[in-house]
Amino acid sequence: MDLNHIKISTESENSLKNGASEIVSLIRPDWGSKTKFIHKIFSDGLTNKLVGVYIQGQKSKMILVRVYGLNSDLMIDREKEIQNMKLLHKHGCGSELYATFENGIAYEYLSGTPLTVASVRDPSVFPKVATAIAKMHCIKPPGALYPNMHCIQPCIWTLLRKFQKLSPEGFPD
Repeated sequence: MDLNHIKISTESENSLKNGASEIVSLIRPDWGSKTKFIHKIFSDGLTNKLVGVYIQGQKSKMILVRVYGLNSDLMIDREKEIQNMKLLHKHGCGSELYATFENGIAYEYLSGTPLTVASVRDPSVFPKVATAIAKMHCIKPPGALYPNMHCIQPCIWTLLRKFQKLSPEGFPD
């Protein structure tokens, strides 16, 4: 769903919640009045603002609304990010993208537990991580499905050089 006519203000928590509610009401009109929406603000991000929106009794169906941080597009190619999200979801490796809007995206919440240094070493966990990574690495280049991705090649060094040029003195703690 393309909602590029909508821009969410991040000036206050209320404006963020109101904008997220507007997006979600268009994605899930069956959820009824926006006054029923419950919001969860995620605060771990560095530049983006992330709000989860759901209704009572349906937290597992939460929709995440990410508002891009100021100038974060200098580091992240948003078109490629969206194409990658669609491709990964198609292969069972990521969230479904529900909508794009002027300064962000809305997508499916997948419940889980963040990995820690300790948990990733756990013998019951690291084989699952390896399996998930192997599944992602088996995904074939998209070809005709995503015509803008005609020239797929490794990009880690290009991205690292780009980051370095954006902040030659490094990033603050």
